[in-house]
Amino acid sequence: MGMQSAGSSASRGLRLALGHNCLSSGCGASSCSLCEHNQSRRCRSHLKAKYVSRDFLRANCGAALAVGLVDESGQCCVQPLPGLVLQVCVLDAKRYKELNPSNAPLGFDALSPCILDKALLRWEGGAEVAMVSLPMEYNEASLSELQCFSISGEHQSGKASSYRLLLWLQDQPDIDPLVSEAFVVVTTRAKSAMKSAVPSVEEPVGRLEGIGEQAVATLKALGQQQEVASRLPRRLHCVEKVGQYCELLAAAKLDLQLERDLTTLFKKADWNKAAQHASTAVHPDFRPRVWWQ
Repeated sequence: MGMQSAGSSASRGLRLALGHNCLSSGCGASSCSLCEHNQSRRCRSHLKAKYVSRDFLRANCGAALAVGLVDESGQCCVQPLPGLVLQVCVLDAKRYKELNPSNAPLGFDALSPCILDKALLRWEGGAEVAMVSLPMEYNEASLSELQCFSISGEHQSGKASSYRLLLWLQDQPDIDPLVSEAFVVVTTRAKSAMKSAVPSVEEPVGRLEGIGEQAVATLKALGQQQEVASRLPRRLHCVEKVGQYCELLAAAKLDLQLERDLTTLFKKADWNKAAQHASTAVHPDFRPRVWWQ
């Protein structure tokens, strides 16, 4: 889990921690000239913001998640504690936010109203269940084979379910439960609407946040909007790629009337969200690299 090891004398001073060893090939430095065009960035969280139903719950870089015992300083507990069993279930993230807006530590009883009593998890290809029990080895358990499902069902296209994981140790009341960060699970029919963490200029424009099916259709038919088309070069009369959208934004910044005309075609909040996401787009980079540790 990328943590240092340290001894621990009693379970009362221990807590559960969620972690992963990031597989990103980027260094994480925003000023690095070798990594500025790399779509693989260091993870800022352990869980992805969005999964498709039946996805394995892994980090954005593809690394497996692990849950382990750490002491008050965040160092891994190496004291042998045999017989520990990790329990995992799903919380309703919206209900949890209403109950605990400050995200303060809560006991299991306080969290129980947020638990979803539905078969939303699967372990190692087994049956769908509401709770998974995992034996811990050396005070750690891997979640690499844990899958999560959408509560909305496979036939309700596009509806997302907002969850958090609740993790706790069986028969260990001195160790507080762990609540993960929130994440969304969409149905398999909505898979094509998944967005890129770091978009490439060569990707479809629909991979940008704020750009839905209607916006994709509008951008593709910009040439049919006479007031807009007259102020744009012909190559931007049909915007289908992220790179073209970036060019469109640049042109709008230099032409206030064009910007006004464009913003009438889209919801302002979605336009701003897409513009912010597009600002992170990277260009293809084929420079050779050598990686080492």
